[in-house]
Amino acid sequence: TITATEAETETLLAGTASYTLTVSAAEVVEPGFEAGKYWIVANNLVAKPVTSSFGYLNVEDAWKSASSVASTQANAFTFSSVEGGYTIQDEAGKYYYGTVYNDAWSKNFNVSATLPAEGAIWKIVKNDDDTYTITNTTQPSYLQYSVSYKSFGHYTTAQSNAVLPTLVKVENAVPA
Repeated sequence: TITATEAETETLLAGTASYTLTVSAAEVVEPGFEAGKYWIVANNLVAKPVTSSFGYLNVEDAWKSASSVASTQANAFTFSSVEGGYTIQDEAGKYYYGTVYNDAWSKNFNVSATLPAEGAIWKIVKNDDDTYTITNTTQPSYLQYSVSYKSFGHYTTAQSNAVLPTLVKVENAVPA
């Protein structure tokens, strides 16, 4: 609250004014990105959901046409806007998050049917080359496709032979 008080003068009466500013949590909106369903793609390969409680995002060939890249609905990930960034869920509704394992930040993804207390919020920034930097807000690690391991992980530093992903809006899924 801001309060201003003015004493009485020959031309003005004494007065007091107060102003209260209330700030509430705002939705994070990154330029060039909107919440929705996307395929995570690098090198014409699309990420597949993790099939256990943790792991790297393995890949399969994306379907390619002259103007787009696509995959099956099963490979879609939902990016939902929440306070502080976005959550990532697979088609089964499981949340993808980062955590500490053996006293170090894990490079693979943990998967949970419920939203974890930490590690599940991601900041998403579109780069000038149409790739995306997808950074975990708990421990600054970011999503990268490893050409060497042929999978996506999230790493605190740039990996050699790694590629940042593109996010392709799910519009026309190909049959499974």
